[in-house]
Amino acid sequence: MGLTASAAVAAAQSAPLVIVPARQRPLQIGFDLIRLRGASLISYQYANGADGPVLHAWDRRANRWTGVSVEDLVARKVAPQAPFAVLIGQNEADVAPVADALTGWLRVTVIPSLNAATIVNELDAVLSFQPGEWRWLAARYDLVLKDRNAARRRWGRYGPPGTPSRRPPSRIEPPEPAAAADPTAPERADPFERVESMRVPMEEETPELQPEPDSEPEPEPEPEPEPEPEPAAAEKVRPAPTSPLTRQRLVIPVAPDAADK
Repeated sequence: MGLTASAAVAAAQSAPLVIVPARQRPLQIGFDLIRLRGASLISYQYANGADGPVLHAWDRRANRWTGVSVEDLVARKVAPQAPFAVLIGQNEADVAPVADALTGWLRVTVIPSLNAATIVNELDAVLSFQPGEWRWLAARYDLVLKDRNAARRRWGRYGPPGTPSRRPPSRIEPPEPAAAADPTAPERADPFERVESMRVPMEEETPELQPEPDSEPEPEPEPEPEPEPEPAAAEKVRPAPTSPLTRQRLVIPVAPDAADK
């Protein structure tokens, strides 16, 4: 299984010094770190009659082990450019002599376990494995990956409903008291113009000009006569309509005698 481009970049940025016991699984993890991060690998073991641990450094160019001593680590003859060291052992007592030789010039992280899952998880705290590296290591050591951020991606940054807020409570600071004025200090000029009243003064009335005494007053013009009202037009009275029988009346005188008869 190949490595991704992000894993190659991470390998170029960090090349730690890894010190492991001379056992199969820790050595396998050490060689994997050479492949992933370009680490420098040292193995140690305690031999009968030896005063301290027996150290061997892996020479990548010669592809073989070479013997080194604790004094070589103190003199920085092994991996002098390493930014930090990772010491893996069954307990802290196993790596104590090597750790004492490195603490003077290198930051040391101790992993007191020989379990593959524990070692890989502890290495992630200092190496920050990429997702591709995690999948590669899980397949190599038959590990099961567990997503620790699944709930966070599901519920967001504020967590599931009902989760108490992690935001610190707001705090309102009281205003600072104003400094007392120094009576001996000279009064500062007011940069703004003081307005005594907002009322706008009315314009003064201009006195009427009087004619000069030597000049005669101009005669006042005579008033024009008012026009006389026109007489009302006489209303035309129309005669009442008469019957054609009454326009001409024929009077026949009757003799008195004829009347008696």
